Amino acid sequence: MNPFSSRPRYRTLIASLASVVSLVLVTLTIPPVRALAQDIIHQIGSFMISNAPSDAEQYVATLESGTPTPTPDPNGGIPEDVIAGLLTSGQASAKAGFPVYAAAYLPSGYQLYIRDVQTASQSTTIHTAYRIELDPPLHNGAQMAGIISFEQSLVASGAPTWEKGIGDTPVVDVTVRGQPGVWLEQVPVYPFQNDQGEWDYARWNQLIWAEAGYTFMIQTNMPSDLLPLAELLKIAQVLTP
Repeated sequence: MNPFSSRPRYRTLIASLASVVSLVLVTLTIPPVRALAQDIIHQIGSFMISNAPSDAEQYVATLESGTPTPTPDPNGGIPEDVIAGLLTSGQASAKAGFPVYAAAYLPSGYQLYIRDVQTASQSTTIHTAYRIELDPPLHNGAQMAGIISFEQSLVASGAPTWEKGIGDTPVVDVTVRGQPGVWLEQVPVYPFQNDQGEWDYARWNQLIWAEAGYTFMIQTNMPSDLLPLAELLKIAQVLTP
């Protein structure tokens, strides 16, 4: 069964932070196979941001074309080493081989839910996520948890740049911790089908910058009227190794 084929299934995916964020982590740490970019918009650290369709949009386009494609199953198809754990900062630093940056500030109510390390052939990412239960849930009851996730990636020298397609998502230039960065609002990151069988996407806001040899991304599934850019910049500003 297609895991994106029903609204109840979508509720389960959004409610399960480990499944959703782990799938996002897979796309972050493993360079995707995609067509050449239509236009390179920005390069931030190890990210080459283009206006090519996002991975989620490409997946849906492939399905609609009738081309056979593997079905990503967030409950059973994630590589074993991507399943998130709850390491201490010291354990995560030891596993990654470099110091983990930790948040000294978070909006009220968010609790640490995941801290783990994912290693690919030429990159290592420390992934930290925080969760808050939503009452009432958003999006007609489909989104039951708010998520703030933080990725700190170290890429080997000479490794290929990750191409990050964002479709027609607007790009806003920002300064993060004195470094150039970008703010991406409502990036399609996860496909699902509504009750009528029409495809739509879970859309996340993302703040990306690079410093000290790392590429950083803070992202959230919360809309910007509830968790604005100013709050994510505040989180970024007080990150410390």
